[in-house]
Amino acid sequence: MILPIIQSGTFGAAHIEYRACREEVEKLLVGGYSVSVIYRYLKETGRKFCGYSVFCDYVHG
Repeated sequence: MILPIIQSGTFGAAHIEYRACREEVEKLLVGGYSVSVIYRYLKETGRKFCGYSVFCDYVHG
């Protein structure tokens, strides 16, 4: 099965992108990093996919 490419900015794209890096985010949280530091890290490595408040919703929800 070939999945379509999800364009950034389309409905649901941020959630899909977050799920792709969720394990890494969870490991960093367990390692003691704050949500804001993790967000900046993802942004600096080119994996920022949503605004900070939405990112916090994904992390905490």
